[in-house]
Amino acid sequence: RDVERSRGLGDVYKRQMLTRQTSIDLKPFNIRVISQSPGWVKTEMGGQEAKYHVEEAVSMMLHALEKLPHDKTGIFIGEDGEPIPW
Repeated sequence: RDVERSRGLGDVYKRQMLTRQTSIDLKPFNIRVISQSPGWVKTEMGGQEAKYHVEEAVSMMLHALEKLPHDKTGIFIGEDGEPIPW
């Protein structure tokens, strides 16, 4: 389990660095880069106990993106648009 967990944390770190570095590289072109979590979604992976149906999660994610201030880039947000600490 510790090996699996450390691999997962490595993936999180890679996503963080990719998001941040890409956001820096693309900022001069007015392109924002973010990572967004869909939340706990009722899929094969999330299971039937998950919080959201797929359509609901997608709708929430799109709404969060629409209300995201234009100066926000290089961040990680949840399905509700709230920042998730790296």
